[in-house]
Amino acid sequence: MLDPSALAYDANASPDLKILSEHVPDGTTIQDTTYASPVGGRASAYLIFPSAEPAKAGLIFGHWGEGNREEFVTEAKILAQLGFASLCLDAPFRRPAEYAPQITAPPGAELQWIADVR
Repeated sequence: MLDPSALAYDANASPDLKILSEHVPDGTTIQDTTYASPVGGRASAYLIFPSAEPAKAGLIFGHWGEGNREEFVTEAKILAQLGFASLCLDAPFRRPAEYAPQITAPPGAELQWIADVR
C-alpha cells in the first residue's frame, strides 16, 4: 500500500512559472511555459486560454504513454474558443533534457506526474 506521505510537497512553494513564447491564433492565446515541479526539475506545458475574456473554468490534459503535450492542443484550442483554459503537460519522461525530473523510474516518476498535475 502506498504511503500517503509519498504525495506530500510544499503546496505554498512558488511555481516559478516562465512563459517561453506566446502566440494568439483565432481568438486563443497559446503560451509555451515551464514551471517548477514540486518534486524537482521543471514541468513543460502549453497554457491555452481565451484571448478576449477571462476563462470560465480550466482543465488539465495528460497525454497517452508515447505522446507529449502536443496531443490535445487541438481540443484545447476548441475549448478556449468556448471560454475554457487548458494546461497540456508533458509527463516527466517526455520533457526536454534540460527539464529532467529528479525521479525517472516507476513508481517515483508516476508520483512526480501526480505532483506536477496537482
